[in-house]
Amino acid sequence: MTPVAKLQQAFNDHDVESMAENVMDDIKWLSIVGDSLVIEASDRGALKEGMQGTLKQFHQLVRK
Repeated sequence: MTPVAKLQQAFNDHDVESMAENVMDDIKWLSIVGDSLVIEASDRGALKEGMQGTLKQFHQLVRK
């Protein structure tokens, strides 16, 4: 499985630890907001923190 496929699978599985294992330490996680790119995370730790928050919000929405 390619690194991108591993990252995608970890995201789909909501497995933040596996996501972090499949990125470089200095990852830049970007989002598109309107017509701009926004840096959501600037390193592995920030990615983990951000994804934990994102997935927590997702789970709260799904449970309603």
